[in-house]
Amino acid sequence: MMKKINLTRGLEQPTGLGKGMSMTRRRYIRIVLLIGLPAVFVVLWFSDPPDVAQPPAPAATMAAAGPEARPAVPEESAYITVALAADPAEFEAFGELNRRFHLAHPSFRAELVRLKPESAAVNGFSNALPIADVLLLPGESVLSFAVQGLLLPVDDLLVGDAAAQPFEAVMAGVRWNGLVWGVPFDMDPHVLLWNVQVLDAMAETLSDSEGGDAAFPEAGRPEGGARPADGGRAVRVDWEAWQRLPEAVGRMEGENARHFLALDAADPGAWPAWFGAATGLSADLPLGAAHETEEVRQALEWLARWGGLVLEAPGEDVLAAVMDGRVAAALVSHSLAMRAAAEDGAGLLAVDYSGWTAPFIWPGSRSFVIRTGTAHEEAARAWIAEATAADRQFRHLAVTGRLPVSRDLLANTNAPAGIERASAGAFPHVPSPEYGPHLPQRLLELAEGWRMVAAGELTPDDWLALTK
Repeated sequence: MMKKINLTRGLEQPTGLGKGMSMTRRRYIRIVLLIGLPAVFVVLWFSDPPDVAQPPAPAATMAAAGPEARPAVPEESAYITVALAADPAEFEAFGELNRRFHLAHPSFRAELVRLKPESAAVNGFSNALPIADVLLLPGESVLSFAVQGLLLPVDDLLVGDAAAQPFEAVMAGVRWNGLVWGVPFDMDPHVLLWNVQVLDAMAETLSDSEGGDAAFPEAGRPEGGARPADGGRAVRVDWEAWQRLPEAVGRMEGENARHFLALDAADPGAWPAWFGAATGLSADLPLGAAHETEEVRQALEWLARWGGLVLEAPGEDVLAAVMDGRVAAALVSHSLAMRAAAEDGAGLLAVDYSGWTAPFIWPGSRSFVIRTGTAHEEAARAWIAEATAADRQFRHLAVTGRLPVSRDLLANTNAPAGIERASAGAFPHVPSPEYGPHLPQRLLELAEGWRMVAAGELTPDDWLALTK
């Protein structure tokens, strides 16, 4: 018989000595692995990493290269001082603006310092500049500081299209030698505030003396004359009527009124503002090279004759005088006139915007400036940018009653006198050539000279000779 061949023999497990040798080999391998692998890891840990080729950086696109795509650079901590000539109510509004600034710029801190407007005006703001990084200056004073090297240019803070730019009437006060030295913030031009009862009494007196003819012509437009708050008939007190006002006051026996005009003696822009409102001519004409015009001479001769009927007093006294009927009209800022008219429950006051139809009136603007030598220029610029942002300005103007300085902002406010529709040849689009470093001093000299003419201390010829 043939033997069976066992085909599974080679797959059987070894026995005897072979089995022992196999177990020994497995123990050896385990020992090598337990000792060798940790040693390999230790060597790799302490050895230098190999050079690995990096993928090329992607090419920058316009979007990626823009500032909005770059990660924000953390702001370094900074502490600045901001000096503001403001009354307590406005200063409180600036405090709210400052809190919003701190939220937007946590690394910056700004301390607000309130200056009394009267005191700051007396010393020309020169006492405030050394203590401040940012200062709110009258628009007429900016260039006098800039030419002394005391201010930094701020062109970069005026951005946006033409409609967002400040009006030329205010920009002329901050532009010099091709650079911008201040960021216009607001404006507050003068207006005439009439006591309606006194105005009506004067009109009646003059009409009786002239056979019943109307003493004051009716204004063709609401902004062309004095209109009571109740929306009644607006009358235009033109230059011809102004020349007859003293006569009317003299005939009003038993009436309370003893003056036809009151203005703030400490306001250097008051006399030029009255000249523009009364004559309808540019308010900068008395300062110009052709100041010896027939109209300026007539105004000075009128003052020389009737100056005793002009009341010069502090601002609050001027307002009180027109409200209680001691004067026919007061020359005050627009914001002050609007507050007084809003508080007038008897309808005694009428705001006269007729002076605003002239080619130029002094805008009463204010601008933010940065002091040369500030240690924290970035924080100072950030504060001004925050303060002049559109939404911040709207909130602030609602408190102060002052007017914005750009077409965009003015179009979104309840602007008076159709100023937002003014033609290109009228305020606020026309700059004055009289802006310059010496303007504050020239305004002071003019105010003093016209006061002296009104007081009889100078003749019109004396004043005109002094200004040649």
